[in-house]
Amino acid sequence: MVAYGVVILKAIGKEASTIMTQEKEPHLHDTSSTNDPLPTGSSTSEHVLKLSQGQLSYRATADWITLRKIHKPVAQIFHTAYFVQTDSGQRPLTFVFNGGPGAASAYLHMGAMGPQRVAFGSMGTVPPLPVRVVPNNECWLSFTDLVFIDPVGTGFSRAIQEESDPIKEKINNEGPVEKKDYWEIEKDLDSLGEFISRFLSKHHRWTSPLFIAGESYGGFRVAKMARRLQEKHGIGVCGALLISPAIEFNSLVGSDYDLTYWIELFPSMAATAYHHGLTRNIQDKTPLSAVIEQAESFARNQLARWLA
Repeated sequence: MVAYGVVILKAIGKEASTIMTQEKEPHLHDTSSTNDPLPTGSSTSEHVLKLSQGQLSYRATADWITLRKIHKPVAQIFHTAYFVQTDSGQRPLTFVFNGGPGAASAYLHMGAMGPQRVAFGSMGTVPPLPVRVVPNNECWLSFTDLVFIDPVGTGFSRAIQEESDPIKEKINNEGPVEKKDYWEIEKDLDSLGEFISRFLSKHHRWTSPLFIAGESYGGFRVAKMARRLQEKHGIGVCGALLISPAIEFNSLVGSDYDLTYWIELFPSMAATAYHHGLTRNIQDKTPLSAVIEQAESFARNQLARWLA
């Protein structure tokens, strides 16, 4: 996973450097109350993706949206959006989140769903450097517009710092530190809900069928957002897509006090062993579905009792 992340981030770095230099005169927000001003200049470009069903013309936009509290800017969220060029205002729009917490949108963006992806080996192996970016034939743009979002504190998204206090910093022997206000669950949900609301207004997409998609912790995030968006922001979603979600955290790490992890892990281990021909008590031509069914039954019954 570390090597995979390095390759993805190198590719993102190349794309980002292009994005940053495309804007001839990037504008900065008011620096009177900030330590590290972020650029707010956007970059838009036109592209064509060749798919098996034909060519797909789309527009790519890299931009920031500023979040405000009592009319004062408090954070800026970076995002990359892809729009298929069509006259229909009813085209679906999907907001995409990666996991983490603490992850930007790099993995789903450049590894799975975006129109361009990092080139990997046929079995998902990490190729030698330099990084290559290739057209993604499995891109979701064929059926929905996409918005990849970096939550505050990840990617290029940052909270806007209050004016620093040099005397206090000297006394405490520390420099400016990043604000962590948005790193808790509720603040994370509120900031992303405000982002979606502002994005819909900016791009006139309130009437589009809206979806939210998240991977790992992003799955946990969108599960909570589905209700929060409706109740707090007046945004009704048509669906929430959870990609290998981390919904029940007890099932992610084994312990002596919860058997969920061990019971859920066993069928995957049995299926993997069968795939590699390492099982001794299952016939070779047994369907994989039957192997998994037997393993699940064993885990729920005998294994659960033995562990308890």
